[in-house]
Amino acid sequence: GFTARLDVALGVGALQETVTVSGSAPLVDVASTTTTTQLTRETLELLPTSRNSFNAMMIQTPSARTSVRLDVGGSGFNDSPRFHTMGQLGESWQGVEDVIMQGPASNPSGSYVDYSTLEEATVQVMGHSAATPTRGLAINGVIKSGGNDFHGQGYYSRTSGNLKSDNITPELLQQGISEGDKLRLRDDFSGELGGRLVRDKLWFFGASRQRRQHDDILGCFLPVDDGNPDGALSTDPCVGTERTRFVTAKVTLQLNQS
Repeated sequence: GFTARLDVALGVGALQETVTVSGSAPLVDVASTTTTTQLTRETLELLPTSRNSFNAMMIQTPSARTSVRLDVGGSGFNDSPRFHTMGQLGESWQGVEDVIMQGPASNPSGSYVDYSTLEEATVQVMGHSAATPTRGLAINGVIKSGGNDFHGQGYYSRTSGNLKSDNITPELLQQGISEGDKLRLRDDFSGELGGRLVRDKLWFFGASRQRRQHDDILGCFLPVDDGNPDGALSTDPCVGTERTRFVTAKVTLQLNQS
């Protein structure tokens, strides 16, 4: 996923002419035709996103996008990934450390990865190499690795409907609509640990994460009680629950000093 440069030093023979070297940047890159966005660890961790799988990577990449709905205040917390590039949907290619993690469907919107475990990632919108058999968006992530020293961290965030506004107009109030799909709970917690199994030889990294979201379902109300023969409904709304769990493990072995 990168262009390697090898400079070869040549001995000076007979000097026959003077060469003028210009330091101006070329208008055309003659070394590579790819259009790749490199997301480093600092970029992945510091930019304010919902950390929601591949979606968070696409919103940081020019010419790539996910679903039409904007992620405002974490509203796209559990959205399924939709892979758009250059106005095209489908034919995407997702992997982690070059291990493909998608089904055979042309638009695998069910592909998920624990965003918090990524050390870096590349998102490529065009000009793929022969290793990518499709023409759509290509994403490859690299999982964090352990080292000789033990390191770990934990993370927790939470919000409720108290921080969510609504757009109820007087016209909607006249129709009996007093509130929207109320947010009851949204939280995200994770932990990770990495270190050595054998110094300078074998290392490990492990992480676990869970995300939850509970929302009221518009137009759905719970029954008054189970023994009501008429099926009367109460004013208590139905609650839709979403939960996503991730477990990630990685072992790194150095076979020899070379």
